[in-house]
Amino acid sequence: MYGTDSEVLIYTYKNIGICYLALGIPEKAEDYYLKAIALMELTQQVEGVAQELDPELLKEDREQLGTLYHNLFISAISNNEREKAREYNLKTMHYYSLLHGERSLEVSNCKQIQSTLALRLGHLDDSVRWMEEALAYFDED
Repeated sequence: MYGTDSEVLIYTYKNIGICYLALGIPEKAEDYYLKAIALMELTQQVEGVAQELDPELLKEDREQLGTLYHNLFISAISNNEREKAREYNLKTMHYYSLLHGERSLEVSNCKQIQSTLALRLGHLDDSVRWMEEALAYFDED
């Protein structure tokens, strides 16, 4: 659809989102992050074969998606939308797991965030479970 300009447009949407978040307008930030993700998904459908053949392209896309979902998490927290924040953090964790492995510091941090959000939402059992999973990163094999 956008051809070679799609990558530039994705970064532009992300940067506009960052600006809106800095201005204290998380709803607008979320809109632009979601536009970037939608464009990435469209681009992946068109260029999917190339990405499967080039692991570097796939890695870059996963990094970008992980960052975008983390930014969406921050927007949701800024807007006091904890349930939405949990969903965005789970997606962040998914991409970080693909990039860094399940037993990575990045994934452990996401699990700690899930624990904190669960606690604030009154889901104590979930909070304990997520914290135990987060701490597993630090356990010796």
